[in-house]
Amino acid sequence: MRIILFFILFFSYSLFAQSAWQKEADKRRLNERYEITKIDDNIVKLKHKMYGKEKYVNISDQNIDLAKPATGMQVFDLLNTDTNLYKSKYTYKEDILVSGLSGYPMVFGDFNNNNKLDIAGSYKLEQDLTIANCAIFELQNNSDFILQKIYADSDSVVNLLTDTDVDNDKLIELNFKKAGGRLLYNYESKNKLDYPDSLIFKYRMWEMCGAVGSETFCDMDFDGIEDIIYKGDDSLPPSGTKIFVAEYDITANNFVKRFSYRPEHWRVSGFSVGDFDSDGYKEFVTGSIDGD
Repeated sequence: MRIILFFILFFSYSLFAQSAWQKEADKRRLNERYEITKIDDNIVKLKHKMYGKEKYVNISDQNIDLAKPATGMQVFDLLNTDTNLYKSKYTYKEDILVSGLSGYPMVFGDFNNNNKLDIAGSYKLEQDLTIANCAIFELQNNSDFILQKIYADSDSVVNLLTDTDVDNDKLIELNFKKAGGRLLYNYESKNKLDYPDSLIFKYRMWEMCGAVGSETFCDMDFDGIEDIIYKGDDSLPPSGTKIFVAEYDITANNFVKRFSYRPEHWRVSGFSVGDFDSDGYKEFVTGSIDGD
């Protein structure tokens, strides 16, 4: 009986000592990574010493892992927050008849330089049997959104990609493509007070029939010239889905392919571009059909 009691006491002490040792190790690791600022009795701010990212942590929540790296600038604990405190902050106002299609979000900006917010995206009247077109709605001084322009020409652009100024002439451009289409359409304003409505060029993104998508505009090589990265099919060996990078060429007044890369997986989607390892070179990240 004494032996069993001694074993229980020794085992309990070992667990306590191990737990205490683990907590001390966690504290040391936490202090190595973060600057810790106490906000109040329940909230502390963690600032990553290397990356500068911040997050706020409710230390009264015993299940939270303080040692996990920060994933954003601020964390809202909705499970323990009384959201009734904020129910009067926002109320429904109106529907705006413009939206983003799958994978192609709306674009916000001031496209005619009149200091009013514009929203551009896909637009379709319910009673109209034709396919949707892109359109621009503008926020008026009375807080109403008014339809200002519909892109419904012979090219019938329906997917809005982004706004640019690829030729650096200070005139805003909007870039479109058709649903399932493989041409990029670049429209530019005639002057600073007009909406982009002049078709400047078309860029042929695909090398053979098949899907083109995930068009992402960026400056991959830090030269101040607009690049575009996208996925598409290619008939050139090795054939199949490839990732392409094209750059605007002022002489051609169009995008020109710079290189292509065949990913390991047969289907990828979406791109994020940045210098993620701070070595002075940009990388791109994509996701595969296998979740990698």
